[in-house]
Amino acid sequence: MRGGRYAIRTRDAESPVFTEFAWRAHLPYNPEWEVTARFEPYPAPVEVPISTRNPLVDGVHRTVGEVVFRLPGSPTSSGYRPKRRNSAP
Repeated sequence: MRGGRYAIRTRDAESPVFTEFAWRAHLPYNPEWEVTARFEPYPAPVEVPISTRNPLVDGVHRTVGEVVFRLPGSPTSSGYRPKRRNSAP
């Protein structure tokens, strides 16, 4: 049930989307791609809106903090900083 309505999802296992997909299970390890990050918890959980393809579905994710990191060659920190639905933090 999504957006107050029932739905059936169909998939064709023989579709070229599935049968011709060139999957690479893993990439070789490269230490140059390592990034150190830290978790910064919020004082209280925060509701973050999530857009969906269905306009009838109002997605919300409850998050408890941010992962902060600096990419090599970047002058500032990067991280996931959601648009918050409530005032915390």
